[in-house]
Amino acid sequence: MARTVGSPPGPAAAASSPARGRPLAVTLLFTVLFAACASCGYWYNRVYQVGTPFIQDFEAHLKTGLLADDKTPLKRGAWTGHQGTDELLTLLALFFSPGSYGHGSGGFSGRAVMVQQAQLLLQLVSVLTLQMVEGYRGRNRWTLLSFPSIWAFFYQTMSGMFIFPVWYAVHTLLSHRASYFSAPASTSSSGLAISRPFAKALLPAILVLYVVPTIAMYIPYANPEINQDAAAFWQATPAYVNVALWVLALTVFRGGDSSSSSTISTARSSSSARHVNRAYALAFVVGVLTHISVVWLVMTSSPEQDPSMSFSALFVPTLDLHNALPGSPAAGIVWGTLRMFQFDHIGIFASTLLWAVLGIYDVQTRLGAAGGEKEGGAVVVPILALLAGVVVLGPGAALAAFGVWREKKLAGAAASSTTVAGRVEGKKRQ
Repeated sequence: MARTVGSPPGPAAAASSPARGRPLAVTLLFTVLFAACASCGYWYNRVYQVGTPFIQDFEAHLKTGLLADDKTPLKRGAWTGHQGTDELLTLLALFFSPGSYGHGSGGFSGRAVMVQQAQLLLQLVSVLTLQMVEGYRGRNRWTLLSFPSIWAFFYQTMSGMFIFPVWYAVHTLLSHRASYFSAPASTSSSGLAISRPFAKALLPAILVLYVVPTIAMYIPYANPEINQDAAAFWQATPAYVNVALWVLALTVFRGGDSSSSSTISTARSSSSARHVNRAYALAFVVGVLTHISVVWLVMTSSPEQDPSMSFSALFVPTLDLHNALPGSPAAGIVWGTLRMFQFDHIGIFASTLLWAVLGIYDVQTRLGAAGGEKEGGAVVVPILALLAGVVVLGPGAALAAFGVWREKKLAGAAASSTTVAGRVEGKKRQ
């Protein structure tokens, strides 16, 4: 329950229940910002692109059954046996094909197209991990956040730059009240902790069913159809991860997570946090290696031989699809899909970093002393560290580091809350 104005609790009560609600103005501000991000994503994907030469060229390739190089055949329908699903997978395989095959056009080399697409999907490991962790918190059980497979379907078919900000807006609204942080974080059934079996399952599920399939899309197979098979399989990888979490948690990692003892519960919460942080460590490593690889490729490329291998060409999109002349490179499938991935990159990570900024604000101001900081403590320094990490380590690694930092803060709050609660209970018995 929120504090009553004019009757502040004593030190023990404050430490055992340190959480408070987020100011309404802050919640409204961030909700509006996420809505603006989602609106931009919807506009680009559902309004701006409609009727552009790129869409016409994409449909032409879909009809002729050829990929962007106009030689490699497009594999149709042999994945699930369900006509509607196979048609959707065929469309998505064609959409991803410029990157997975390294097909260039005009001023963009096939190498640049592949690098831009692959680095985005690998940097997304941290975003996937963050959302999985939030979805499996006890506090979020049976909320909209607890259905990651449904979210995956929408952002795989409607673009991440549109759907991810919606997810962040939902989380912002759900976490507004003091009650979101007030339950002991050590309680995996109703607090902010994650059940230990699910925490253990995070790393293997994400590694095997997201990281490996992502890399598999860009291997130059002797049989070129395998790239399309890999692209079709990849589309549902977030859902595969979700299913694997349940299977592993209920079988391989199944084990006692039901004791009501506060001491045992806190110990298990600490164990769960360690397993969650291992998943974040995986995301951090993937993010750093991806970032370093891109920087190395750009720095060792010759601007004269391949001007498209530059930071500006890879990451800075332009709204040039409507101005493209039919038959020109900018009107083709390569440039069109490249632009979509570039805008997706900006939209996804801008909204995710904005959500991380709100997460820093919440931890530093709403957990109070139990989180290890003074009330209203330093918010700017962690935010600057996050932004510096984006530049130095890449957005994926920076967000993974944020995830580890946040888990440690929540675990600290849980430990402090349990300790004080135990003291109060002991005094009552005396």
